[in-house]
Amino acid sequence: MNEEKRDWKQVFLERLENLTSGEKAALKRCIGLQLKDSRNEAIAAFYKTIPFNEIKMGREFEEKLFLLATLRAFHRYPEKKEISFGTTLRLLKEAQGSKSFDKKFYALIDSKISPDDGELAYRMAQIIRMSDSHGIKIFWRKLLDDLIVWGSETKTVQRNWARSYFVAGEDLIKKGEKKYE
Repeated sequence: MNEEKRDWKQVFLERLENLTSGEKAALKRCIGLQLKDSRNEAIAAFYKTIPFNEIKMGREFEEKLFLLATLRAFHRYPEKKEISFGTTLRLLKEAQGSKSFDKKFYALIDSKISPDDGELAYRMAQIIRMSDSHGIKIFWRKLLDDLIVWGSETKTVQRNWARSYFVAGEDLIKKGEKKYE
């Protein structure tokens, strides 16, 4: 399909998938880092994925896209569609069997992202490493959408994740959908 007919986010995600193994490895090595602290190979790989004719990027927006790129490069499993990241976090908590995971969740939803503050990148890197080790799949398109609006005054993303983590996650698990595939 022609790139002009697709949404820029889909183009970005497809370009991430189509990077060489070396380019993905460069991004993977930078998980949890900000763009300014990353290796040149990762920066070059990242900029190859951006459909510049479709979007205008500021520094914070770049950080959000770079964060997603490094997370995706690290995570080995194919995408799981139609699942919120809050539900993914709930599945991860269940897989770990840890009640203390709630503290990680609270720290994550309190995290900030800006060109000068890499807290969200650090917290997300922890979560993605854990989800990868448990084979828990992620809906990357939804996570991208969430990261783009992260930091809004209404905290819509954080509220949605909390709802899915504490309420909707319970419903999924009760229905027997605790599968990580």
